[in-house]
Amino acid sequence: MVRILPVRRMFRLCRLLQCTLLMGALLVALVVTNIRISKVMDASGGNVETWASHDQTTRHQDVRQGPHDPTIETIQQRVRHVQNRCRGMQGNQGVLRRVYVSEGTKLAYCPVAKIGTTFWKRVFLFLNNDTGLYNVPSPFQIPRSFVHYGNTTNTKVLKRGHMSGAILNRYTRIMFSRNPYARLWSAYLDKLYLPDFWKKHAGKIIKTRTNITEEASKCHNDVSFREFLEYVVSGSKVRKNEHWQPIKYRCDPCQFRPNIVGKMETFSDDARYTLEGNGRGWMLKSFDYDAYVREELTTLIDYNFDVRLGTFLYTCINKTELIRRLWTVFQWNGFLSNNTDATSVVEKLTKMPNINRTVFRKFVLDTYFSAPKMERKKWKNQRQEALIAAYKYIPISLLKSVMELFKDDFEDFGYSNIPPGSEYVAQQ
Repeated sequence: MVRILPVRRMFRLCRLLQCTLLMGALLVALVVTNIRISKVMDASGGNVETWASHDQTTRHQDVRQGPHDPTIETIQQRVRHVQNRCRGMQGNQGVLRRVYVSEGTKLAYCPVAKIGTTFWKRVFLFLNNDTGLYNVPSPFQIPRSFVHYGNTTNTKVLKRGHMSGAILNRYTRIMFSRNPYARLWSAYLDKLYLPDFWKKHAGKIIKTRTNITEEASKCHNDVSFREFLEYVVSGSKVRKNEHWQPIKYRCDPCQFRPNIVGKMETFSDDARYTLEGNGRGWMLKSFDYDAYVREELTTLIDYNFDVRLGTFLYTCINKTELIRRLWTVFQWNGFLSNNTDATSVVEKLTKMPNINRTVFRKFVLDTYFSAPKMERKKWKNQRQEALIAAYKYIPISLLKSVMELFKDDFEDFGYSNIPPGSEYVAQQ
């Protein structure tokens, strides 16, 4: 016998069924949403709440600064600043391209050109016993040519698309920043004032001119700093050369989530903090400022003398002009005194019967190390003076384009976007 339910009760059952279906739909939606959130968090490296600065305080008890090493607090503040910046971002358009790792020390380093990359690559090759035929007692004795172009086999490099948050979380993550204005000036000196990039990038810049001289058309040897900046701010942000590409598109901090944020401006202190905290502070005992200058002078001389021998450059820059440009760069970088004119140095050297890289290298190093230490210390001020002079006559419109391109670098790492010596720009 079929039992017919009262109408009122049937309505109640229908409402109950509707509620049950609605609750089920809500639960399914929550589950799907949670899965999606989990995927996003994994892609970005995990929950930012677990992203903390690397506290190495206990390992710094016996170092010269003692337990109150100010570098500890400074680095922790930088990490918190980057973390807060990443939390507030709507979407993430940055790129994480590659990361060097050391399994023995559980360190991971994200390189950005013109921000101490040679130093850290040397350290990681040494930590990984990946020095090729060079059996050296210190990472800073590994030749720079091997560091950048050698056949390394033991050093693990994580590539773009193969770095999940779970993988990166295994390591203490290190990255370094640099004031964008100083980084651009350094890139110009090394790559466009000196002949390294004359063939490719300088050639592209020269073609934008209305009137091109025959020599410039052939050699691309007179690109100005203003022309270089105009070239930098044009085109895609993602496809720029690594030497002047914003950090966000080489080593996006929101994806890398650094535990240690160092700066080029405090490089020695930050490198010391990092290495001492991992029991490798002894590496820096033979690497002071004088050792750094010796390395820079020697490398730039040897590298550019080699570059000049190439087919394209051999007829475009002779030894005399190369020596003049190198000497000028050394002065702008604060390695040699401004009191000695580059032209007079060239005249003196060219009178020697066999001027070559060896003779020039010895002359430069003797000039540096023969000066009193206090005098050499004063030369460092020339770097900032040259930087200010470089930006002095750059148009405001172009400076604003630089500010816009490197906006995230300025804000992520706490740099003022006011160009050197151009305080008035911020008020325009």
